[in-house]
Amino acid sequence: LSNKSTTVVFLRFLAIFDILAITLKYIRAELNYQSIEKKKDIIIITSVFCKTLYVGMNASISITMWTIVLMSLDKVVAVSYPLKAGIWITQKRAFYVCCFTSLLLLIVNLYFITLSDALPANNNQGYCGLIKVSLIIDILTASILPIGKYY
Repeated sequence: LSNKSTTVVFLRFLAIFDILAITLKYIRAELNYQSIEKKKDIIIITSVFCKTLYVGMNASISITMWTIVLMSLDKVVAVSYPLKAGIWITQKRAFYVCCFTSLLLLIVNLYFITLSDALPANNNQGYCGLIKVSLIIDILTASILPIGKYY
């Protein structure tokens, strides 16, 4: 791939947010495992931490999915309008679209602030989880996101 290709911009965004999504999901799983299964007192499991973790994790997953959609749209335009694609789609515009989409999806995923919290487990240890699965989240994942449920 050429460094002047818009695909490079999309792949960079995809790499960053895919790694971030995987890392944050692993952190959540590991902290919950250590707290619930190993019965260790994890002091960083607080309400603020869990809310931040869930917003970041779900925003990263959403951004990853929509980056793939944007990359596909880029290719559709390039194939459908080969003579105009170079004018319409530039690296700068691709970068701005990725940034705007990321910001928009971060704002949409701020709803997880109300849904996530540090919850008590059966062994009185805390873990990060969802308070309730909301109808709004089901509607968001079914209509706005390009693939199904991810929480």
